[in-house]
Amino acid sequence: MAAGTVAAREGGEDAFRQLFRFYRRWEGSDLSDVIDFSKPAGRQVISSPLALSSVSDQDACRAGLKPVSLWKAYGLPNYPGFIFIPNPFLPGCQRHWVKQGLKQYTQKPNVCNLDMHMSSKETADLWGKSQLQLRNKSSSKREPKSLLEKLRWVTLGYHYNWNTKKYSAAHCTPFPSDLAFLSKQVAKACGFPGFQAEAGILNYYHFDSSLGIHVDESELDHSQPLLSFRLDFWSWRGPGWTLPRSGPIPSVE
Repeated sequence: MAAGTVAAREGGEDAFRQLFRFYRRWEGSDLSDVIDFSKPAGRQVISSPLALSSVSDQDACRAGLKPVSLWKAYGLPNYPGFIFIPNPFLPGCQRHWVKQGLKQYTQKPNVCNLDMHMSSKETADLWGKSQLQLRNKSSSKREPKSLLEKLRWVTLGYHYNWNTKKYSAAHCTPFPSDLAFLSKQVAKACGFPGFQAEAGILNYYHFDSSLGIHVDESELDHSQPLLSFRLDFWSWRGPGWTLPRSGPIPSVE
């Protein structure tokens, strides 16, 4: 484990924030304390078994996934339950899920950050309202941003309350069936055959944005997995984060 990670574990939240700020300013000069999942033969990365027969090739393909037998899965010593799977998607299917995240999942009744200061009519069909502006986009920083460029998050199913940090049955809309199916296949492959997706948060990152430090602990049932998918069109080699409750682990993929 990286020395900085040990310090974060021992020093609590202040050290956690210190480590986060260090890697937020990271310029790629030193990766010695970062776990590299693209080089699993290196230190601290172990192979993680998958339930190969739990997902048929047909169901995997329907979700845009490769056959589970072709996946690679890794874990970290002393972090039971953590599983990292590098790109299990079929060629071109990440693009499909990115489009779903921009075009379909931004539709009402799903909730987004723009709803905090705009009417539901104004935030309906963000994709359609942004297309012309994005096609004619110039390099000027003074040009007004489209609605999609202002989008930061969307919540699905049981909608997360950012003020109380809780979920409520009083604020729930149908979870997208295709995303639920994708999640179920990945969960089954990881050994959770009874998993059913009920809530989701989509985060939209721009070139000038980054993930804020946090621990996911609002879920009521900790016996079920928390799935995280990273989808992008551009290769980015800055450090990401593995965030078990015991402390952060800087990593790249």
